Amino acid sequence: MAAEDLENHAHISVLSIPQQRLEDIPQEEKQPSPTSYEDATLDPPLLASPQDINNHSDTPPDENINRPSDLPDGVVEELFPIGTSLAHDSSQDTGDNEPTTRIDSRLPVRQSLGLAGCLIIFGGSVLTILVTPQMAFLVFLWTPAAETTVLGRQIALRDWATRAVTLSSLVLRSVIAVQTTVCTSLVAALLIERRQIRLSQVTRMSIIRSVNNGPYQLLQDLISSKSFRIVFNPEVILLVILAIGVLGIQFGSTILLTDLKPTSRAQDPVTVQRNVSLSFTAFNEALRIASSSWQTMQGSTALFGESGSQDAAEPNEYGVSHSGPKLRALLPFEHEDRARMRSFRGPALTLTTEVLCLRPSISNFQRRFDNGFDGWLAGDISLDQTFRDAGVDDRLTYLKNYIDSYDFAYNANFNCTLPVPQYPQVWKAIICQLQKMELLNLKGLMDSVGSPTVFLTFVADSVFDILDRRGKKPPTPIAYGEWNGYEVDQGIFFNISLCFSIFNTTVSEVEMASSFDLEEPEFKWSLDLNTPSLTALQKLMGANAAYMRTDERGVFDIEQAPHPISPSVFADGVNPNDAEQSVWDTEWVMQDGPQRAMIDTDGSSSLILCTACLTKDSTASKDGGALFMQIVNSSNRVAVATDAYITRLVQNFYYLLLPLFDIPVYVEVVFSTQVSIPRQWNGLIAVLVMVSITLVCIWIITALYVRNARYTRQGDIWHAVSQLMAEPTQSILQQSNELGDKEVVRMLKGIDPFVTVSRSAETGRVEVREVC
Repeated sequence: MAAEDLENHAHISVLSIPQQRLEDIPQEEKQPSPTSYEDATLDPPLLASPQDINNHSDTPPDENINRPSDLPDGVVEELFPIGTSLAHDSSQDTGDNEPTTRIDSRLPVRQSLGLAGCLIIFGGSVLTILVTPQMAFLVFLWTPAAETTVLGRQIALRDWATRAVTLSSLVLRSVIAVQTTVCTSLVAALLIERRQIRLSQVTRMSIIRSVNNGPYQLLQDLISSKSFRIVFNPEVILLVILAIGVLGIQFGSTILLTDLKPTSRAQDPVTVQRNVSLSFTAFNEALRIASSSWQTMQGSTALFGESGSQDAAEPNEYGVSHSGPKLRALLPFEHEDRARMRSFRGPALTLTTEVLCLRPSISNFQRRFDNGFDGWLAGDISLDQTFRDAGVDDRLTYLKNYIDSYDFAYNANFNCTLPVPQYPQVWKAIICQLQKMELLNLKGLMDSVGSPTVFLTFVADSVFDILDRRGKKPPTPIAYGEWNGYEVDQGIFFNISLCFSIFNTTVSEVEMASSFDLEEPEFKWSLDLNTPSLTALQKLMGANAAYMRTDERGVFDIEQAPHPISPSVFADGVNPNDAEQSVWDTEWVMQDGPQRAMIDTDGSSSLILCTACLTKDSTASKDGGALFMQIVNSSNRVAVATDAYITRLVQNFYYLLLPLFDIPVYVEVVFSTQVSIPRQWNGLIAVLVMVSITLVCIWIITALYVRNARYTRQGDIWHAVSQLMAEPTQSILQQSNELGDKEVVRMLKGIDPFVTVSRSAETGRVEVREVC
């Protein structure tokens, strides 16, 4: 069919629409198109009304338009808007009789963008900025304020941060992707109306104005045009930036997840039942264990709470070293629960320790050797002179009145076993109790209640049996802090200190907490005392040379520990009388077991703290002995070493008996859990920058489109197809009925002019026109 026949056929088809169908057209769509025009770079067209056209005698037959008299005026005006020229007026011709054109006025935003386009561009931008979790909710999650709010805590504790990032990234990608699709249409409209494109691309470009799958195909077509004046336009550059931003946002969730790091967060408090005391049957079993050699077994390193003296036990000018009273609380939990605990409130076993050490006054000092296996140190000790030398003689009157027999209390002999080391390089330490002084009361010198355990501590870097064979008599002692040192050979010493220790165990209502997760160091024995595991254990026990706070050491800080406990803390069904008796029994056996391990000797034997020695006497566990020697070697503070050893002794005994505890109480605990939450801002900042740049490009493209587009209704298809029906494209459309795009491009190779879409002054239609 010829082009003229096609145009007449289309004209007849439109006019043949039944009247009742035309009346169904919404009123807003029947309004006449705008009649005002704006000047542009092209010459303005001559405009005439349909009446002028009908009365024009020179109008060619195929351009005359008969106004149907049987249609309503509104319908006719919709089909043929008043003020729209479909003919050429020669009075406005240029000198060479070429028709001129004008660019129509802008369409209303609702028509040019369409309702859907407006919602996508404007509503999507608002959604991205204000509602989308990426821009508001996730920023909230990244701030420290999230940890103080109920919502933020629940997201963290339930480990929902990863899900929140993934879901919000999905919403953001979806919104941006739809907006980008619309912006691709807008850029295509700007290019086809305001710029010049190749004839081979006009069909795709016109369709992209209505339907497309993103900017990448359009950019590919523009690059393939090999025309700088097409590619280097503001709207194309903006589209390139937009495409890059959209590509980056596709990986938004991955980028954001790089900010999430595993971390620990405290959960909400929970009330649980724990056994903290022994029934009568369990008490008898605990007594049997206490009388065994349990102290030689190495126990686990358990976390505990502490409060008390900040004294580093530095000796004064008289050589008195005082650790001060320290309160520690043991947790009634196994390792798995202790390691993730943040706070504890309820009944628990508490231990109060205090150690005082000073230089002893020794006379008749002797050494003996027995067949190369054991040796002895023997002599007499006078507390009277010891206290006078320590500058505390004001306490002597009280001490003398307290003990019935002066000689019994103040003059005692000792006969202490010495071990034979297996390795000469290992220092040796022993504790030798002075039993005849066990009723001594040091009220005023020590703050804790009770009679102290009195013992001599020997530490040496020599092999005792070899020294004894040489028959060298110990020289005059050299005072050093709380020690009396004896140089038995050149550069070879052994040191002696007299110590008083008090420790008490009670069941108290303890409240303790930590602001972070604590760790239980694992002890690994080695001949080399200065190992990382032993150093970590020393730090945990607070036995370093310098004072450290509880949080620096990694232990719980005790806020309060009232004693005795309230009967209301016991679980339902527990008889109050039985509960009270069980607490007394527990406190007693927890005192008795460690006490036996410290002083259960016959006056002529010792507790051997050497970790690599041969001996017939009692030996300490390897962790206790190694800890004692490490503290003495690194700080010289025997009071601190004794305090730490007693604590380890009670800890080991408590957790050995813990499975026997069978009287339950209610305790409130807070555990921590491992979650993934934002710990840095790099990923979020990168995503926010990409989103911001993308939004800016979207808004600029939209503004350019609204200001400059005249003939495009975004999202509508018919007008995009209709505008292709023009002289430059008709022959191509007829020939490409069964051709592919590449074949059409090859067909136009060498004859592919630049075209644009504008209103023709000849036909009055908006159509593709070749650019001269």
